[in-house]
Amino acid sequence: MDLSTEICGLKINPAWMNASGVLSQPEIIKRISRYEIGAFVTKSTCKYPREGFYEPVVYHDGKITLNAFGLANPGLKETREELEEIYPLGKPLIASVFGESENEFIDVAKGLQ
Repeated sequence: MDLSTEICGLKINPAWMNASGVLSQPEIIKRISRYEIGAFVTKSTCKYPREGFYEPVVYHDGKITLNAFGLANPGLKETREELEEIYPLGKPLIASVFGESENEFIDVAKGLQ
């Protein structure tokens, strides 16, 4: 059975990836690389370090539950250094990026390319 997929011309086989965020720290990516995974996804990253929100980061009113971690991340420079440490794992690496403006988004994407 073929469990592969293609995203923007990138073949991922099998089509399993870690979730961005909690499951994207370098030590966790190294650990899950031992299992059958098709690609790795980074924690969402912006240009400069960002602390995110203070706890509680989950809101529940009885009808809905929302989480709002605030996209905490170490910024482009440190993220790039972490990725250079884990990149040679032999699988595609998909970067999750964001920015306050179109130019910042482009800068972060190019910085992680």
